[in-house]
Amino acid sequence: MDLDEIPAEVMARTRVLYLNYANNPTAAIAPRDYLERVVRTCRERDILLVYDNAYSEMGFDGYVPPSIFEIDGARDVAIEFHSLSKTYNMTGWRCGWAVASPAIAGALTKVKSFTDTGQYMGIQAAGVAAIECWAEFVPANLAVFAARRDAAVAAFAAEGFACEVPRATMYLWIPLPEGIASAAFADRLREEQGVIVMPGSGFGAGGEGFFRVSFIQSPERIAEAARRAGVVLRAMTADMTADMTADVMQERGAS
Repeated sequence: MDLDEIPAEVMARTRVLYLNYANNPTAAIAPRDYLERVVRTCRERDILLVYDNAYSEMGFDGYVPPSIFEIDGARDVAIEFHSLSKTYNMTGWRCGWAVASPAIAGALTKVKSFTDTGQYMGIQAAGVAAIECWAEFVPANLAVFAARRDAAVAAFAAEGFACEVPRATMYLWIPLPEGIASAAFADRLREEQGVIVMPGSGFGAGGEGFFRVSFIQSPERIAEAARRAGVVLRAMTADMTADMTADVMQERGAS
């Protein structure tokens, strides 16, 4: 999110800014100078910065996604969320936490107290066990995801897709050729090849033209999914080319 592109009238009434880096679905990471500008803007405008850091322990090749509290001044304006979902493969267990100054955390505590009573104690006990085995589990788990990432990048690139190597998260965010809608591609891939991907449009209008791949299968299955995706890509590209050729021929006939 480029703060300079936000209309002045929107910035004037903004009270909460939500950021998620490393990002789902795009796998984008935030440079430190960008985070510094964001914190400075939030301090100047009295904006609460809600920082979703769910992938802070899913960095590759030596990259460590930073906490927002590594940025000077963030403690005055930010609250950071983390969870067990991605780090410990506990997606759906809905167990996480937030860190903030007492004033900010107190407001969240008040809201939570009137919303629910906390997660089931069995899941909380499992969370404690997970955190206590960090050294044994997390590095090995990250190595698994790194292998899947490398397999996904290589396989989809070999099928003609443009792939950037993500430095964090468990996703590839892959662009489609101009003229191929993400929902149409995902639907056809599912119906014709039995492969499930998330169309970019499912995340909002800004995601159109992309689709997301998750590293939730073995390298072999990811490679097979990429092969099938390539079949659909080539078929849709051929269809689009044929339609364009037909349009040209029709125009020539009309002239």
